[in-house]
Amino acid sequence: MPTPDVPTISGPVSKTNFIGGGRSDANIDGLAATDPLPNLGGGDGTLDSGSWTPTVAGDRITGTNGIDGHYTRIGDIVTCAVSLEDLEYNLDPGETTLEFTLTTPVASNFATAYSVAGTGQYFSNVTGFVDVYADSASDLIIVRIKGLADGSSDATTVQAYCQYEVV
Repeated sequence: MPTPDVPTISGPVSKTNFIGGGRSDANIDGLAATDPLPNLGGGDGTLDSGSWTPTVAGDRITGTNGIDGHYTRIGDIVTCAVSLEDLEYNLDPGETTLEFTLTTPVASNFATAYSVAGTGQYFSNVTGFVDVYADSASDLIIVRIKGLADGSSDATTVQAYCQYEVV
């Protein structure tokens, strides 16, 4: 089966190389192919993406063997995903919830816990879901894992996804 001709983006993003695949005949909504893209996301028109390695911090975290984070920013909206391989933790007897923070890929001033919305999952001897929200006092992302074994000490893989507005 032949491989389709997939355009690539090079240089500054414009209608020509983003939507028109580099063709000079691209014309959408009456704008010429060489016009700049309209304001995306209602913000400042920023279009950015990349990888990021957040700092992981928490009283019960004892280490991690790999952190892989990626983000996309369109205007003022940032969407991010992070995988923490073999996140090592140590809970005290009676504790079944692990909570830790992550630095953000793009700085923002979070007003409330709801300034970040997200979810995720963890995989170890049990599998479950995680909550992702904001620490408005320090402008960090909080990841909370519930339902761990009472007073457990283990390593788990955590994947978290979230979205927030740059303020």
